[in-house]
Amino acid sequence: CALMFVDLDKFKEINDSYGHEIGDLVLIELANRLKHCLRETDVVARLGGDEFTVLLPELNHSDEAEDIANKLLFAVGQSMNCNGQNLHLTVSIGITLLSAKESLGASQLIRRADIALYRAKEAGKNCYRCFVEEEQNSVLK
Repeated sequence: CALMFVDLDKFKEINDSYGHEIGDLVLIELANRLKHCLRETDVVARLGGDEFTVLLPELNHSDEAEDIANKLLFAVGQSMNCNGQNLHLTVSIGITLLSAKESLGASQLIRRADIALYRAKEAGKNCYRCFVEEEQNSVLK
């Protein structure tokens, strides 16, 4: 399985420029776009603010998580009309994979996805990054 953190890039600017009503509509549309890219077994939930989590159970291969991330980036990148405002959104995505051999708790999975999300933001946003064990300590410094 895989866990993704999906964070809307520059959401504060949307709220500041267009108001919280438009910001709320953007979040609703973002949630809908995420849901439409996922398989029937996948789960998407708003974690808080402009951050969503996506649980991808029953992956046959790790590349499937990256394929889904690419679908999400494309779907979110399509222009959006909210109350007459034409908006172009991007998201950053952090992905962590859990193999059948690993036994990690929820907090460890969340931490890994968060580290990967940090790497995506650091790489310039509008992209995804997968958790790499070797990077964990460098983020903590």
